[in-house]
Amino acid sequence: MRFTKNHQKRRENYFIGLLKRRGSDKLIFFCVFLLCLFGVIMIGDASIGMAIKFGSSYPINGMLKQMAALFLGGIGMIVLTLKKNLHLNEKIYYFLIGLAYILMIACLHWTVNGTHAWIKIFGFSIQPVEFFKIVMIAYIAFIDGKYITTSKKRASRLYHNNYTSEAAKEAHNKIMWDEIGKPALVVLIGTGICIVIQKDLGSALILVAMALCTFVSAPNKWFKRYKHYLKLGFLGLMVLTIFFVSTKAYRILSPHQAARFASWLEPTNSKYIFGSSYQVVNGLVGYTNGGLIGRGFNNSVMKYGYIPEAQNDYISAIITEEFGLIGILIIILLYGVIIFRLLKYAFKVKDGQSKMTLVGIASYFFLHLFVNLGGVSGLIPMTGVPLLLVSAGGTSTIMALFGIGMAQNIIIAYNKEQLKEAAAKDVR
Repeated sequence: MRFTKNHQKRRENYFIGLLKRRGSDKLIFFCVFLLCLFGVIMIGDASIGMAIKFGSSYPINGMLKQMAALFLGGIGMIVLTLKKNLHLNEKIYYFLIGLAYILMIACLHWTVNGTHAWIKIFGFSIQPVEFFKIVMIAYIAFIDGKYITTSKKRASRLYHNNYTSEAAKEAHNKIMWDEIGKPALVVLIGTGICIVIQKDLGSALILVAMALCTFVSAPNKWFKRYKHYLKLGFLGLMVLTIFFVSTKAYRILSPHQAARFASWLEPTNSKYIFGSSYQVVNGLVGYTNGGLIGRGFNNSVMKYGYIPEAQNDYISAIITEEFGLIGILIIILLYGVIIFRLLKYAFKVKDGQSKMTLVGIASYFFLHLFVNLGGVSGLIPMTGVPLLLVSAGGTSTIMALFGIGMAQNIIIAYNKEQLKEAAAKDVR
């Protein structure tokens, strides 16, 4: 009997030791670290061409700003990773959303490349929409993910068309407002601010796409019919987009937005080649210059004035020129690993809120990767979206690391729960 108790004690200690050692996804952290390190190096490299215009200290200053963003984002990532409970009160979410709205509207005071998407203060640029993206993901997951565990029976009773009383209808309408109305309103207001006030159509489209990806991952079966409506709406949007482009109806947009569509369709047209399509064409030249293995580190030609501010949205063109197709594929692979691991855990976790949060963060990384590379390569119109963790951009870098911290917190909770279950089975 004593041997059995000692044996059980040793087994319990063994699993406790595993719990201490295991938790976060180390591969995600490793890929994030490589992207961050490579990003700092490439920001300095891509900025060299602008040193003639802004001074010899310009590349170093760019690297220092990125390192400061990584430091702040890293602290936030660690705090979010180790925090015991990430579930916030609904009022706190509304406070954060309201704060994001105010900051996004405040951007009206500054104009950068025809848009009002940045707050410039003390030599730093802040892009509030990046903050809103992460808050939006967390809010939608909180609203539409919690009912899968807290109100399943109530939902199954009220979400059918066989109403027996006015009270049931009222309850149903309330849940409809809570789960569909509120999140949709939050997204629509944020999108409206991006389009009307900030003149930033690209960020608006990404907001909608991220919101849809997060909502579609909601595990509650009652959302099935609404997901069907979204599919029909997506097909309708595709048809409308084709009509919009083919008839050149994009001319109704603001001048700088219309110019992006025109330069995308006819980049080599003499009307645009020295204007709106100047960076597009030179970005394509950068891609072709790289070939398979590239010209070598620091040997880019296009960063010397051909691609202004090459360390920002067009940094992938410099990467491809210096490291070739193989180099950019390695970068894509690192992003792919992060996205794949996030989605892998999203399929495993049982909690609806955690599942939706992971899918939302995965969509955040995927959409930025797709829109950035697609825009620089000419696959889609360029919308000024950064390559997360690699492009120069303090706000996007900080919020991307915050998103990783949120995801790792969920992954740790899942892995610990799995080990506890395994320990309990072994003890029995």
